[in-house]
Amino acid sequence: LVLVPSKTLLRQWTDEIKGVFPTARVLKVGDGNNQWKSPHVLEAYLEPSDGRPSVVCAISVSASANAFVSRVRKYRNTLVVADEVHNFGAQKTSEILKAEFNFRMGLSATPERFGDPEGTDKILQYFGEILQPVIDIPTAIKKKRLVPYSYDFEVAPLSDSEQENWDRLTKRISRLVAQGYGKPGQDEEQSGPSQLQQLILSRSRIAKKAEAKLEIGLGVIKDTYKPGQKWLVFLEDKSELRKFGLLLKREGMDFMTYDGELSSEARILVEEHLTHRGGIVLSMRCLDEGVDIPSVTYALIMASSQNPRQFVQRRGRVLRFAGKNKRRAYIWDIIAMPQIGFEDSTRALITAEIARAVEFASYAENASGVTARLGAFLARHGLSVADCLKTEIEEDLEHSEAP
Repeated sequence: LVLVPSKTLLRQWTDEIKGVFPTARVLKVGDGNNQWKSPHVLEAYLEPSDGRPSVVCAISVSASANAFVSRVRKYRNTLVVADEVHNFGAQKTSEILKAEFNFRMGLSATPERFGDPEGTDKILQYFGEILQPVIDIPTAIKKKRLVPYSYDFEVAPLSDSEQENWDRLTKRISRLVAQGYGKPGQDEEQSGPSQLQQLILSRSRIAKKAEAKLEIGLGVIKDTYKPGQKWLVFLEDKSELRKFGLLLKREGMDFMTYDGELSSEARILVEEHLTHRGGIVLSMRCLDEGVDIPSVTYALIMASSQNPRQFVQRRGRVLRFAGKNKRRAYIWDIIAMPQIGFEDSTRALITAEIARAVEFASYAENASGVTARLGAFLARHGLSVADCLKTEIEEDLEHSEAP
């Protein structure tokens, strides 16, 4: 039983299974595949009698429905493989974990759930502790599962109005913190953490949607892009995607979009066009997890996030090994940066943003040079790379937006 979080991964896993086991029978569950609901069909795949390899490949939300769980839970000798296993800490996809399968494997580059220790514990209790040694980036490159990469960054300052809104929210956040709101152990209703968290979230969105990122990102593409190259551009939301698309059109540059509104057929067309002809694909979050377009070589990350899972997943989209025609990858990171003052929460957020850049840079081929640039930038503001590495990432509620 293979569990996946999306219809795209349902398709990709089905193709991979058939490629490795040509005689396998594969039953798809979810995305309109309802054959399993018929009497005895699901059971025939979980207890096959003809000796052929038999796989049920199910989207996690469908697999967590009571109608599915109640029918599969008695087949305890099933091997369950959960792809992007961090998703299974969420309430709506964790019902399948009530089935006591004897053989269990969870797959993820980022098994811990950001800001959700209870969800992380739920995953570890079911699938067991993380296997050691963890396969890190250098090991994967050495084994030719990933390619070496070059990393660079640009800093996007906030506009005057964005900085004004940032400062206004920072003052409100500081007042609530000074009053003790949100401290651990306090009664949630009395301490008002929801108000504090909402302010933090609103402030983080100012940086994520900084207007300067768009022109800087456009400059990277204009200076670098050549026809036939394969680019992924990660943006924050539909509004930012639309604005960046207009900038590309202004320059006479063609692009494709890849978002949650595309049908499965349209997604396949985009993937095939990018693989065989190249081009620029603008995406929001639907390319973050597992989508396999290994020939992609260039990534422009304009949607900055402090969630480690997001930037690890996005880096993974461009690092996949794709044979001798792909020798390395190139990653550009656009970091929105408010003015650095001495207000504690502002400095913590900024050092967390730079910590993300340090994480990107640490395994890059040009690690020494780009880390030196980061150090020089920080030194101008009285900070250091060491400050960033020891800073705890501020919880900006991105985990509340995760599946």
